[in-house]
Amino acid sequence: MSGGTLYASNGKEQFTSDNPAIVKLALGADPTTGILKVKIDSSDIQLPIQIQSRLTSVVQSHNNVLIPPTTWSESTGWFDCSKFDKLALSIANDANVSSQAQVIWSFDQNGRHGLDTIIPTGTSQQKSGITDIKAPYCKISVKNDDSASHTVNVNIFLKS
Repeated sequence: MSGGTLYASNGKEQFTSDNPAIVKLALGADPTTGILKVKIDSSDIQLPIQIQSRLTSVVQSHNNVLIPPTTWSESTGWFDCSKFDKLALSIANDANVSSQAQVIWSFDQNGRHGLDTIIPTGTSQQKSGITDIKAPYCKISVKNDDSASHTVNVNIFLKS
C-alpha cells in the first residue's frame, strides 16, 4: 500500500500506509486503538476436551453354574458390547481347577462370526483376561477341563 498518512476523526495520525494495521482499519478496526473486533461464530477445528468419565458395564454370564467334567457351558443370550472397546473376563471356580474361556462374536445376534480364547487352559481358582471388542454382540463359553463337576461364576467387564 502506498500513500500518505491516515488520520482519525479526531485529527490525530493513527496509522501510516507502511503499517499493516491500515488493513485492520479498512476492515472496521477502532481508529483510536487499532483493535479489530472479530466475532467467531463457528469453526471446523476440534477443540481438545477433558474426559470426565468412561462408559463401563459389568455383566454376569455364569452365576453359580455347575459344569460337568470336560464340558463347555455357553451363556444363554447375546451381550450387547457395541458401545465399548474392551472386554475383560473373570472366572471364579469353586476349586483350583483346569478351565478355559472363549468369547463368541456376532454381528447380528444370530450367526457366529468369530471366536477368541481369552483365558487359555490352565489350573487356577480365579483367572482373568482382556481383549478388544470385535463385533457388536458376544457370548461367553467356559470349559471345565477337570475330571469332576465344578461350579463357576463368570463376570464380564465392558469399558470404553
